[in-house]
Amino acid sequence: MRIDYQGESYEFEMADITVKQAIKIEKYLGCPIGEFGERLDTSPDEQHPDGKNPDLMAIQCLGWLILHGGKGVPIEDTDFIVTALSRAVAAGVAAEQEAVRAAEESAAARPVPTVAADPSANGATVTAGPLTVP
Repeated sequence: MRIDYQGESYEFEMADITVKQAIKIEKYLGCPIGEFGERLDTSPDEQHPDGKNPDLMAIQCLGWLILHGGKGVPIEDTDFIVTALSRAVAAGVAAEQEAVRAAEESAAARPVPTVAADPSANGATVTAGPLTVP
């Protein structure tokens, strides 16, 4: 997905995290990489009907992946404006979801080509008759 932050554009896909990046995130957060996404999720749930508080260490890891490509700078040295990057990520996610929705609508609106049915499809037997030439 494309993320526009402070005049720069960044390409980021969570699925493209490398094993080295994942290990660094696990060490920094002190949890398995599978929990990284959960720690980024601030959506409401039964225990937090107004939404969960953001996990700033997980957000810092996300910023490290986006802004530094997950290399060259230690995670703990990654600094950015939290609300600005959060809005940029939300806008990138929304744009990607809109593109998927538009593609699905476009595909649904295309006519489906039809072909003549094979006569045997309805149980009829196809036999060849004698060929006569006038």
